Amino acid sequence: MNLHIHTFDLQLRHVFTISHESRRVQPSIIVELQDKEGRSGFGEAVVTTYYGVTMADMKATLEQLRPWLEAYELTSPEAFYAELETRIPDNSFVRCALDVAANDLWARQHDQALYAMWGLD
Repeated sequence: MNLHIHTFDLQLRHVFTISHESRRVQPSIIVELQDKEGRSGFGEAVVTTYYGVTMADMKATLEQLRPWLEAYELTSPEAFYAELETRIPDNSFVRCALDVAANDLWARQHDQALYAMWGLD
């Protein structure tokens, strides 16, 4: 699978405030996994200072995984996630983005909407 990393600052309509900070912008990363036929699946993670998640750390983790991802043959989202757990056990934000991207790609490969693949209405 090809890995594409897209970063952007999501401008919030209203100030988001919690006990330790307020913000008008949410730095975000979109992970795109693309198969040999050109189909893409997408997942997202956001920078979260409370958990110590930085854009630089997420990008570095994804770059470390790039050789493995680009050689990986997606056989099922479950098998992919199991492998992710062993490769990045301490980075749940990147793991989540890749997991959703793999599920989205799997659904597209099987001509299904992701919600339908998950058994939702």
